[in-house]
Amino acid sequence: MTEPAERTGANALFWPAALLVVSALGWGILYSLNQLATTDGIPFIPYVFWMGVGAAICWRSGQRSAPCPGSRGSMYGATSRSARSPSA
Repeated sequence: MTEPAERTGANALFWPAALLVVSALGWGILYSLNQLATTDGIPFIPYVFWMGVGAAICWRSGQRSAPCPGSRGSMYGATSRSARSPSA
């Protein structure tokens, strides 16, 4: 199996930096949304339920997409179930 090519320069840092910024924005806005929810009287159980549904949708959509080039999944060939040998 061939090793993936090393990425250098600005291209190598784009995706990690983008993921860091998006994660930071999501983390920061979560505190503001929680404060708005508690002060405006949104019921706790439905709020937690819909937060969980949103997280599950995000997680599931991330599972269905192809791995980023150079990620551990693509390096070790374990990117999908079809790549594995069928069990008897």
